Amino acid sequence: MMTLAMVGSIVTAPSIAKLGASVLIIVPIAAVVTMIPTATIAAELGTTYPHDGGVYLWVSEALGRRFGFAAVWWEWSVQMIVIPTVLAFVGTALAFAFDRELATNPYFLFGIVIVFIWGATSLNMLGLRNLGKFASIGVTMTSILPGLILIALAATHVIGTREVATEFSIDTIVPDFGDPSSMSLVIGAVQAFIGLEVTAVFVRRLRNPRRQFPIAVAIGGTIAFLITFLSTMSIVVSVPQDQIDIVEGVMQSYQTLGDAAGIAWIVTIVGAMIAIGFVGQIGNLLIGPATGLLASARYGHLPKMMTKMTRRDVPRNLLLVQAVVVTALGSLFVFIPSVQQAYWMLAVLVVMLYMCMYLLMFISAIRLRYKQPNIERPFKIPGGRVGIWIVAGVGVLVALVILMFGFIPPDQLSGFSISTYYIVISVGLVIGLGLPFVVDRSGKRALTKEGLAREHVVIEPDAGDDGVFLDDTRDRTLRDPTVETDGADEQ
Repeated sequence: MMTLAMVGSIVTAPSIAKLGASVLIIVPIAAVVTMIPTATIAAELGTTYPHDGGVYLWVSEALGRRFGFAAVWWEWSVQMIVIPTVLAFVGTALAFAFDRELATNPYFLFGIVIVFIWGATSLNMLGLRNLGKFASIGVTMTSILPGLILIALAATHVIGTREVATEFSIDTIVPDFGDPSSMSLVIGAVQAFIGLEVTAVFVRRLRNPRRQFPIAVAIGGTIAFLITFLSTMSIVVSVPQDQIDIVEGVMQSYQTLGDAAGIAWIVTIVGAMIAIGFVGQIGNLLIGPATGLLASARYGHLPKMMTKMTRRDVPRNLLLVQAVVVTALGSLFVFIPSVQQAYWMLAVLVVMLYMCMYLLMFISAIRLRYKQPNIERPFKIPGGRVGIWIVAGVGVLVALVILMFGFIPPDQLSGFSISTYYIVISVGLVIGLGLPFVVDRSGKRALTKEGLAREHVVIEPDAGDDGVFLDDTRDRTLRDPTVETDGADEQ
């Protein structure tokens, strides 16, 4: 469930549906070229290095701690940016359920941000075991059930009336790859399928990570694709392409299909269900990046106060910082008049920062095959070095193409200020990419082996001369790779 919570959500379906009938081709392609490289590489790295840290650990092993910190910072920043957009969707769901005019009220949306983010932060304070229960309920109530209901309504409508709101023909189904402005909406499809690697920070919590983690990623990714694709198609067949709002699109479709079926009350039920469920799901979005950033904090990248844990092993101070940051970002709804324009620009920043992080992750996967060729890899991408070059190479190429699309505003969204778009994207990208190198304190406080021990880090003999793995927060031992251990210690 935690894997499924990271990817494949009906939240992104409206922005994908703006592509019209071409989603039949674009969405499957986006899912394959996005999820297969990230899922397979995350499975290999996550099982090879089954220690707390996720992408920070992987990139640090390959490229050094400063780049590892940059990678996990970008991953963390993405979640901070995406949460206000998710809560905008929650706000519109509630608005459709009770008073649709609230969907365009910036103060209402800001209030939703405050209530949900601080509620989710409080849930996280209960500890990881409780979080897993809330996350499972949240995913079911916000993605699985609403998606299935929407798909069923759309299928019933199409079969019963044989009417669709979008024309399906060769001309409309085949994407216009020669129109960059139209193709820039592919970013919405890519956004639906990023984030599989986030759950790697919990790999040590699994009883058998070497077997369970790849299976969880594969199952979660497949279900996420089906829900996203079919939910998107439900919007395409029920709402005309030029009328789809990228924030309200899901509820627009529910309203249209509910009215047609004579069950208009379904909008209220689904809106309330989505709002309640997102309390648990947003909590899951908070704890993953916080745990990864916590790993970097233990290496001296951030102040020691950020490593403070509760008795339930929850990074309290990091969660509080996240809540403050998300609250500040949520205040933008008060100052930006167009919710749809603000939503899209934030979505573009999310995907572009993620692509930069993926570039480091893919390069690290290749580098580690050469740097640590003999380390045991329970899950290994087949084909040897050629196989890893092909898989990671596809990931690098896709990331570069998506970064290029990010600088192209789409024609399909009305009310766009082109100059504002370029300014926001450029400034946001520069700040987002550069900030970790500015705040990184590891160069000022280099850690010795003894220092690493005090920072809860363990050096494993199998890691190589310069390999350091993060261990459990309660393990304060340090094993010197130059010192042999007896059989009892090895066990």
